[in-house]
Amino acid sequence: MPEVKKSFASLFSDNRRPGKGLSLNFVPPSQKNAAVFSKEEWKVGEDYWKNALIGHVIGLNAKFKSMEAYINKAWGKISNPKITLIKSGVFLFDFQSEQQMRKILEAGPWFFGSRPLVLKPWSIDTEMEKIQDCTYPMWVQFPNLRLNLWSQIGISKISSLIGCPITTDMLTATRQRLSFARVLLEVKLPLKEQLPDSIEIQGPDGEKYNQKVIYELKPKWCTFCNMVGHDTDFCRRQKIKKVWVPVNRQKEKEMHNAQTSQSAQASHSAQASQNVQSVMHNILAEKLQTTDSRSEKGSVLNTERLDTSRGEGSLLVTPTHVN
Repeated sequence: MPEVKKSFASLFSDNRRPGKGLSLNFVPPSQKNAAVFSKEEWKVGEDYWKNALIGHVIGLNAKFKSMEAYINKAWGKISNPKITLIKSGVFLFDFQSEQQMRKILEAGPWFFGSRPLVLKPWSIDTEMEKIQDCTYPMWVQFPNLRLNLWSQIGISKISSLIGCPITTDMLTATRQRLSFARVLLEVKLPLKEQLPDSIEIQGPDGEKYNQKVIYELKPKWCTFCNMVGHDTDFCRRQKIKKVWVPVNRQKEKEMHNAQTSQSAQASHSAQASQNVQSVMHNILAEKLQTTDSRSEKGSVLNTERLDTSRGEGSLLVTPTHVN
């Protein structure tokens, strides 16, 4: 029997049934108009989402079913996380283990069609309302990083010159690939200045080094609609103002007549040039025939010069008699 596909609404069909909810207790407030939490209370729910990723598609509010189909196809061989919609276009991907979550994160960047799917590990400081607004997580590489800086403090200090470091990939953490360090960091948009292509590192002796930076996917920011995903020059929300310009028919007619006159003159000049060349050819042929006739009567014509530089086709010859 074929499996019946469930709709998004069917996920909440039992939501309001009695006995399905979380039992709650009244807690007398310690401060008027404010719920005050202790450090232990604040972190009670942290373990629920410690293996979760927050994700959204840049420039698109993806639908739940479309995202679910994409995740099953793209991540199915690695993991099938539980997908929850946080708000329009923002999803939480809850994995069974931290290892599965790390594999998906390190395999990025991911693309939902042609648009980047931005992923970030959930943390207790994550503010859901600001996810799509002004922060952008991205992977950067530091090629040929000095070996003494392959440490938490070393990589954190260097990455902090670009943005807020989040994590590294596994090969960087275990130092199994030393050709480059790979770091996931977060930048605030719009950028106050361009992202650096190199970073200056200074040692304790004052000696300075330049560290190259490679960005796997740079963010694009539109100043018109204040959104990430495209440049301002390519913003579709900009309305191009069309200005009506009256057409001067008389001027167009004069320009057309001038162009026609120029074309006629050019054609006449070409025809005249062809006629001149034809006349020159005929004169030359007649002169050659005369030369052949005289040579038969015992005269030899010594040709000294053929002057065609003036375009008149004149042939200058000097007769020489044979004794």
